[in-house]
Amino acid sequence: MKEGADVNAQDVDGYTAAHLAAGYMRLDSLRCLLSAGADAELEDNTGRSVQGLVQTLLSNTPVTTTTYSRRVALESMLSAIEAHIYEEIVPVALLSKRLSNGTAEYLVRWIDDVDDMWVPEGDIADDVIQTFEENLELTKGELLTQKEDESNGQRRLIQWHDSQILTWI
Repeated sequence: MKEGADVNAQDVDGYTAAHLAAGYMRLDSLRCLLSAGADAELEDNTGRSVQGLVQTLLSNTPVTTTTYSRRVALESMLSAIEAHIYEEIVPVALLSKRLSNGTAEYLVRWIDDVDDMWVPEGDIADDVIQTFEENLELTKGELLTQKEDESNGQRRLIQWHDSQILTWI
């Protein structure tokens, strides 16, 4: 933090301040710690990350009217953690598919000269996988104009970024 505190310092049980904030359902404190650089994936001595701790608490909280507010608070914690951990990065293309330990993985090409890497199916959006499986190519285009066409409805003129070809769609 700005005073030089180690936001990832662990106690004898491996708990960080983020573990404690999440465990005591202090959402504002958790968000503050995450924005200050707390590692939500750092594990305690039992192997639980902050996210794992909250998931355990949620799964051990019965679904009743008396526990409703606790469950809502825990779900808010999970949302804050997931928003911090997971970043949405749009791949340039999926290049190949393989099975690894019975799970599908895709070789992903990223933007900005990041090396291609194998990514588990669960970490890739369904529409990106569907596009790959249907052997379609994604590319960016710029809408130049659109017009009403009596026989086909609305049509759009697209300038594709990877070519000089203009297309009415």
